[in-house]
Amino acid sequence: MTIKEIGEELKSILQGKTIDASETSGWNSNAGFQPIGTGLGTDANASTYQGTFTGSFTGNGGIAAYSIDNLHINRTDKNQVGLFADVSGHIWSTTLKDAAISGATDVGGLAGKLSGTISGSTIINSGTGAAPNVSGTTDVGGLAGNVAGGHIVLGSSNQAVVSGTTAVGGLAGKMQFGSAWWFNDH
Repeated sequence: MTIKEIGEELKSILQGKTIDASETSGWNSNAGFQPIGTGLGTDANASTYQGTFTGSFTGNGGIAAYSIDNLHINRTDKNQVGLFADVSGHIWSTTLKDAAISGATDVGGLAGKLSGTISGSTIINSGTGAAPNVSGTTDVGGLAGNVAGGHIVLGSSNQAVVSGTTAVGGLAGKMQFGSAWWFNDH
C-alpha cells in the first residue's frame, strides 16, 4: 500500500510495509499530503473522501518495525492537520519517521483532532532525514493537536520538535474531555 492509497481510505487499514512518503513534498502545489478525512482535493495526489476517520489504522510499527517515512504536510492556512485530519476511530502501533507537518489550529503528527484512540504510536527522529517537526498556531501536539474526548495510551511517544503559540504539548496540544496514559514521553 502506498501513502496515496492510504489517503484514499476511510476504513480499517493494516500497513504491510515501510512507506517512503518523500514524494509528498511536491504534491498539491507543495502543500504536501492532504490529511485523511479532509475535503475533496484538487489533483490526483489528494484524498478524494470526506469525513472523520472512523476505522482503525494499524501501522505495525512495533513487532514488524514498519514506519511512514518523510511525510510532508505544509498547510499553514488549514485546521485539523496531521496524517489524519479528524479521528474517532483507532490508530495503533503507527510510527512516523522524519515527518514535517505544519498547519494552523488542531495540528498533530498523527491526528489534528482526536475523539478516538492513539496507542503504541510514535514520531521518531532517525537522524538521517529531515528533522521531525510539528508546527501550527493553536492546539499543536506531537501526536494529536486537539484531544476532544479521545485518548492517547499505551506506549505512545514523541521525539518531534513541536512549536506553536497557544496550547502546545509534546503528545497533545489541548486535552478537552480526553485522557492520556503513556510511557516513554521524550
